[in-house]
Amino acid sequence: MKCFIDIDILRYFDSVVSSVACFAGGHRTIYQEHLQTLDVHFRKFCRSIVGPPPYIDWTLAWHEILHAWNERAAHFVRVAKIESWSRICCGSYWKLASHIAQRPIHHWIRRVLHWQPVGQRRLGRPKFCWESKLEMYCRYQGLVH
Repeated sequence: MKCFIDIDILRYFDSVVSSVACFAGGHRTIYQEHLQTLDVHFRKFCRSIVGPPPYIDWTLAWHEILHAWNERAAHFVRVAKIESWSRICCGSYWKLASHIAQRPIHHWIRRVLHWQPVGQRRLGRPKFCWESKLEMYCRYQGLVH
């Protein structure tokens, strides 16, 4: 038995729902927990669109059913060439970083990023700023030594 999924529905989902879910992904701080939560919701939506596998044995344990269902959803997402929400958010974050890095040093956004506020940070707050995250990413990618 073959099951046909309209790929256009997934593409419509990608163009409408993904753009809303990833809105402002470029400028907000990226945390691992938030990316994982985005992917959980992305998989839930995809599962609801593609439906359960037609061959599934519903007497199996729930985690096995969910695994088969996730594989089916992942297959259709690959066929429709849709990116997960965490990848979209990370991509827009680094796209914004690239855009800002290409601005001249006297541009207002570069001056804002180099601004040093008066006073001290709260105790326990890490000393990561946008620039240090960008440097770590460039080192990771092998762009800077």
